[in-house]
Amino acid sequence: MRLQLVSIGPLVPRLSDDLAIPHAITGLLVTLPVMCMAIVAIPASMVADRFGPVRGVTLCLVLLATAGALRSIAPEPVSILALTIPIGLAIGLGGSLLPIVAKERLPAVPAASTGAYVTGFVLGSAVASATAVPLADALGSWRGPLLLFAGLGAVLFALWGASFRDRPPSPRRPIRLPRPPWRRPVAWLIVLVFGVQSLIFFALVAWMPAFYVEHGWRDQDAGLALSLLISVGLPASMVMGAVGDRGGSRRGYLVAASIFTLAGVAGMNVLPDPGFLWALVVGLGLGMLFPLSLTLPLDVAGDPARASGYVGLTLAAGYFLSSVAPFLLGALRDATGSFAASLPVVVVLAAVLVAVCLLASPERLAIERAAARESPSAA
Repeated sequence: MRLQLVSIGPLVPRLSDDLAIPHAITGLLVTLPVMCMAIVAIPASMVADRFGPVRGVTLCLVLLATAGALRSIAPEPVSILALTIPIGLAIGLGGSLLPIVAKERLPAVPAASTGAYVTGFVLGSAVASATAVPLADALGSWRGPLLLFAGLGAVLFALWGASFRDRPPSPRRPIRLPRPPWRRPVAWLIVLVFGVQSLIFFALVAWMPAFYVEHGWRDQDAGLALSLLISVGLPASMVMGAVGDRGGSRRGYLVAASIFTLAGVAGMNVLPDPGFLWALVVGLGLGMLFPLSLTLPLDVAGDPARASGYVGLTLAAGYFLSSVAPFLLGALRDATGSFAASLPVVVVLAAVLVAVCLLASPERLAIERAAARESPSAA
């Protein structure tokens, strides 16, 4: 589901040269999908009520493949940006529905079920970042990989449908807008954990390859560094899925992961040459953080209806926060003429992430869980 989002970063130098557009506008190719992911996060539960979360994901896959194919052949920047919007809506809606699928189908193992689909996100992202430049070389254009990844979306649609063909459908519920826990401080703490780690991830997805190309690397090597960062997240996510429900506190895992993230981005800023090493360290941290941050709403919600409210608020506010990074860092690059001023901003964000994770104590999560059980689950 993230092939068409993550593949943009390694292709930025070619895409910018071909279309003659500034970095700030190129950054919109990542900012727009993330903004769309924020917009649909809360209404996603209405789609789940109307169609069921499994069928909702099916609709997203159809939209993703169709809009992706059209974008790959769009002739100029305006149409490319316009077609990026339905791609972002499909990615965002599908990502918002998958936690509901996890809560409905596998309620006893929230960390394992979250880790399962997060592993898919990570695997697809790693493939996209590693193969985008070689595919562009082989196919003669940056458009070729985008068209191929749209076709893989159609394959995913077929596999998803086949997986649920013989399973009972989701129960139908009255259509309702969930009641996000706007007034709960811990809910906003979860938003900050998810939002800041997402902000760092999308900033690196958009601009890390371009930063290293500017530093003198080949664009293929820069794409491989991003692929390593994402690939390391695959075993990290799987480990979190395996051990997250068995022992240890969420805060302990979160703080360790955020420290790895801070160390990696600080290393890129101070001593960028061993870029593959820093990519490995950052990838380990973010790979642990992503499933952990998506598990927190399930930890404090007592049932799927309440989970919709917590997940919706977390994804909507978190993705809205993180969507600004690609555009603003691109604009900062245009203003200064170098990425040297952009990376320190990411280091500061990683330090903020460590501080936020320290606040996610077991006591706070337990109090929030008890409060959620006592409050109404829907408007």
